[in-house]
Amino acid sequence: MPINPIHSFQLSMNEKGRTLFSARLRAAAKVDTKDELFAQVVGEGIILIETNNAVRNRVRGNAMSGANGMESTKLIRESRIEDVIAQQNSWEIRDRLAEEATKRSPEDVEAAGDAMLRAIGL
Repeated sequence: MPINPIHSFQLSMNEKGRTLFSARLRAAAKVDTKDELFAQVVGEGIILIETNNAVRNRVRGNAMSGANGMESTKLIRESRIEDVIAQQNSWEIRDRLAEEATKRSPEDVEAAGDAMLRAIGL
């Protein structure tokens, strides 16, 4: 006998697309009628339905299974810090270029634009 047997229940939709879960299905999944459910399409003809608590537990479980034993949340935070630094650097570059552009003559700006277009083959 399998360790985690799968219970199958046939569902049907009414003409308005509404589906009711039988009491047996809810009992097997330990889902209460008051539970908030979330649905996710995971493939063609495949819909995953989870309770709020199940989603929370899955996300927390995934957060602890990051690369090299590190928490995924730590990796995300580090990545976000890198994004903020890159964005800050791009703003500084943009500001510096804008300041330099104000010091250029219209002819210099047009020549720089022509040089960029030539560099990309236009």
